[in-house]
Amino acid sequence: MRKFILIFILGIFCVNAAEAQSSPKSMYQVKATFSGAVKKVSPAVVNIFTETRVQKRIQSRSPFFNDPFFSDFFAQQPGRMKERVERSLGSGVVVSPDGYFVTNYHVVKDADAVKVVMHDGRELPAKLINAEARQDLAVMQLQLENNEKIPYANFGDSDSIEVGDVALAIGNPFGFGQSVSMGIISALGRTNIGSPYGAYIQTDAAINPGNSGGALIDSTGKVIGINTLIYSKTGGSQGLGFAVPSNVVKLIFESIKNTGKVVRPWFGATGQDVTKNLAETLNMPHRQGVLVNEITPNSPAAKSGIRMGDVILEIGGREISTVRTLLAQITTLPINQPIPAKVWREGRAKQLKIMFEELLERKPSARKTLKGSHPLNGYTVEELSPALNSEIEQDADAKGVAVIEAPKRANFNYGNLALRRGDIVQEINGKKIDSLESIEKALSSPSRSFQLVYKRGKGVYRMRIQR
Repeated sequence: MRKFILIFILGIFCVNAAEAQSSPKSMYQVKATFSGAVKKVSPAVVNIFTETRVQKRIQSRSPFFNDPFFSDFFAQQPGRMKERVERSLGSGVVVSPDGYFVTNYHVVKDADAVKVVMHDGRELPAKLINAEARQDLAVMQLQLENNEKIPYANFGDSDSIEVGDVALAIGNPFGFGQSVSMGIISALGRTNIGSPYGAYIQTDAAINPGNSGGALIDSTGKVIGINTLIYSKTGGSQGLGFAVPSNVVKLIFESIKNTGKVVRPWFGATGQDVTKNLAETLNMPHRQGVLVNEITPNSPAAKSGIRMGDVILEIGGREISTVRTLLAQITTLPINQPIPAKVWREGRAKQLKIMFEELLERKPSARKTLKGSHPLNGYTVEELSPALNSEIEQDADAKGVAVIEAPKRANFNYGNLALRRGDIVQEINGKKIDSLESIEKALSSPSRSFQLVYKRGKGVYRMRIQR
């Protein structure tokens, strides 16, 4: 039995004779270890502790407390809302000697206080530089004194990893302190979980609460991903952990560090997954790609020569299978550089070049929190734009006004209207809504009844709200 086990170990872990000081004299001298890789990276992995102050509603025993008629009265009474502190934990990875580190956005989002504990036990303050919420990544910087240099990890090439490669997860699970777990790369390019803009690395290395934002490394000590989420029915690891690939992290990190913001590529075309029936209709050899059904004028897609009815097969050398893989691939590509693409047109494949442009930032002037005696009181809305459309998954050239934040306190006067982020308000009392001016004008008319038409996802809904 012992012989079988040792032979099995030798089959997995081999010794590079060129790097070894001396060759093992027997199989008993072979030691399978990744301690070198861990020692290289662990000083750069930090533990993050956050505190967030939230308002909690104190339930009353009064039967009138939740009655809409009395809600305004009770809202003025002391003690109805109580502040409490929520504490959470996570991990981060220092990726430059001047103290910049990456973590998950959900770890530090809305935090009132952030404490970073280094591998050697030191506590250092840190500030948020910026974040890419769509891919749950945040770039922060440790506040160092006297130009101090600290240990940092190096990014690996996530495009070069393969299913079956060894993977090590380093982080702070459950707040116990830094620990390491080992597994393999289980799958690549997972797009059916998390953000629609992400193509995640899947691993069976144990990832638990507190590991978020920590490092996924290869056997040489290179960071190949940032651990982001798990799929679990129990809240603990069940062998389904997911990490943002290092090439995506590196692109976002460098963009934020160098410019203070995330520079996003703009494509300007949308479409649908190619089904089996569509593939047969288009005389394609097999089902693959995204059928283009909308192109924004003067967009990079339009300038590249892409046409309505084309099927996008490849971009940047990567095969495109679904809309999600298309979105994920675009986020990894540079702007203002010709990128090769392959489309299916009129029964044959055709090569093109796409020059992606920077997606313009959303304008603060296009956003407003509505106030007044109407059902949308407290809602923050914003005029649609290419940048916002991209974030809330609307058609590239969609126009209108979107809800981007709902009020924390219900508006009992109008039946607790529950619009969500991403809902598009299309009509109010028969008046078309296509700008901030139009929505304010429609809501300014005195009325005890409002009829709203709004779009959520692919559905359009109509509702009447009576005061």
